[in-house]
Amino acid sequence: MNVCEWVRQQREGEGDPDEATDAWYKSVKINGLCGGWVEIHKRDPVWIEDLWRAIASWTPPDGDPGDLLEHLNDHMSSEIAWCKSGRGAQELVLLLKTAYQIMDKLEPNANYGPVPDSVQTTGQLGEAPRGGSSSNITVSKDHAGREVVEQIQRMIGEKNTRSIVHIETDAHHMSVRIERTARGLVLTVVETEKTGIVSCSSWDEVMRVLQGGIYLDKNRNEDQQVSIKIFRPAE
Repeated sequence: MNVCEWVRQQREGEGDPDEATDAWYKSVKINGLCGGWVEIHKRDPVWIEDLWRAIASWTPPDGDPGDLLEHLNDHMSSEIAWCKSGRGAQELVLLLKTAYQIMDKLEPNANYGPVPDSVQTTGQLGEAPRGGSSSNITVSKDHAGREVVEQIQRMIGEKNTRSIVHIETDAHHMSVRIERTARGLVLTVVETEKTGIVSCSSWDEVMRVLQGGIYLDKNRNEDQQVSIKIFRPAE
């Protein structure tokens, strides 16, 4: 949210955000936007993975918003090959805005509402990938991560080289990008409530990340229903 405010100040000058912008900032902080992050991951995984990793690795220096924004843009362009100079902050604003707009469509009764003009930026999200098989399973608290991973492995098989898996509970959305390359297996998990977006070196690591996401409430002990859907990104 700080990046959105810095971009707004650069465009509009100093001053407090208007009422609509302030309300939007508060709404974004309250809502996890997990469904939005997963939908973006399914459509444009490199975009969200690169931006998330770059902002997570940035250490803001002391300074005013203008200096911070310049430092951030320099960092983003140095960390991401495709990110044009001076464009990093705008890409982050677009990422957040897109996740919010997706959540508004996913949960129309939640009254997310429009993104205010002060945080508008331009860009277009890719088409949703083709859906494949799906499964609904019941998992236990002690073994939820393992049970979900084992079901994913059964569903994708050994020959499938590229998949994105959408994992959904009654309280959370997560995803796993799976790619088999000449160098080995690429596993990236989106679990934005506890862990973030992380690269995993093994299925055991994936299990641990998903375990925490499936049981966000540590005091919840009963078995849970988990929906698993496989998507095939375009070649």
